[in-house]
Amino acid sequence: MAQIKILYRNILENSTVNPTNASTTYPAYRLYDRDIGKLFKGNSSAATWNITIDQQSSATHTIYPVDRLIIPSGHNLNGIDLAIQYSSDNFAGDVNTATSWTQSTTGIIDKAITSNTQRYWRISIFNHSVPELPELFLGKDYSFQRNPAYGSRTGKRPNVMREETQSGKRRAIKLGELKNNRTYELSVIETTQKNDFEAWVTHTEGLKPIYLTDENGNVMFGEILNDFDFSYKAADIYSCSIEFLEVL
Repeated sequence: MAQIKILYRNILENSTVNPTNASTTYPAYRLYDRDIGKLFKGNSSAATWNITIDQQSSATHTIYPVDRLIIPSGHNLNGIDLAIQYSSDNFAGDVNTATSWTQSTTGIIDKAITSNTQRYWRISIFNHSVPELPELFLGKDYSFQRNPAYGSRTGKRPNVMREETQSGKRRAIKLGELKNNRTYELSVIETTQKNDFEAWVTHTEGLKPIYLTDENGNVMFGEILNDFDFSYKAADIYSCSIEFLEVL
């Protein structure tokens, strides 16, 4: 069983984000609006096409660590060479590659790197005509201290509107694809993890979807449906439930 992890802070949201170029119809903010149904698109090609992220001065902004990149499916990067790079001087002379690869599918891009705290990051895309991607999520994983207890539930929720006529006949309209859902019962939470969860909720404000890596290693983009209520169990021990629903 894999350890459950969440990725809830995208450093692009508190950074200056500069792509090589951007279409005015598909602007750069779509890289970090947490809406994977809307595309960002470049405006023209380049031999090396970069998305540069500046977390800004530590005197005015917190510089957050990074150990994971996620780009959801919907991109056009299949068959393209890519790299995650970082720098101390905005890539003027200090250029370091955290990882590089040739993308082999049209599905989700999920890359883990050694945790690093740097002001400047960039995603480099090599020899591509005009890149398109729905989201660029760059941040640091948070791992649950313990996996859920027995009684937790996993499944799929139909995305269907159902009505019944006065004569009792069924009418149903499919509004979208099935959504994965998870209900986790966390029976032992120490004060440290309780504080971590509260920091998570404070950051997302119950509004921003996050990435979840579930107990089987599946990665899903989704929202938390319930309030975070912690039941006091004993000294420094709490319990809570988490209701997670996939966002399409």
